[in-house]
Amino acid sequence: MTVLEQLKEDPATRHIPIYVVSGVDRSDTALYMGAFGYLVKPAEQQALQAMFDRLERKLAQKIKRVLVVEDDPLQRESIRLLIGGTQDVEIVDVALAEQALEALRQQPFDCMVMDLSLPDMPGHALLARMGEEPLRAFPPVIVYTGRNLGRDEEEILRRYSQSIIIKGRARPSGCWTR
Repeated sequence: MTVLEQLKEDPATRHIPIYVVSGVDRSDTALYMGAFGYLVKPAEQQALQAMFDRLERKLAQKIKRVLVVEDDPLQRESIRLLIGGTQDVEIVDVALAEQALEALRQQPFDCMVMDLSLPDMPGHALLARMGEEPLRAFPPVIVYTGRNLGRDEEEILRRYSQSIIIKGRARPSGCWTR
């Protein structure tokens, strides 16, 4: 886990998909820390082959998938226009936290841009649920909010999020690129 942490904290290596193979099942922790996948030893030949196939598909992937979680349709469209101007970015946008969780269960995303004020669940609760649920992957998260954050709230969010952007102070354009 220390090696995984160092690789994911270094800007030069954090983009590399990492599969952890270990004798101890710490898959929840590894996936939360950014691992692409996890296998427990002894791993069977089929599981290892599936791991390599999944890594190969990821490395061959030309299109980046971004999940936008924003309940305001105008803000959602604004984010879509800012980051979706190229054909190598696929954007899935949802208005509710539950919709975001369902999307994350269905497919992996390269990044998630989210607002904290969602009608069905606060943003920090969504992040906590993402850490608890069997998702395809826990993507890097950009919190894009119009609220001023207190020091305690910002500290909690930083446990989950690579970046916190205050609306109107910075653009999300290109922020998911690692």
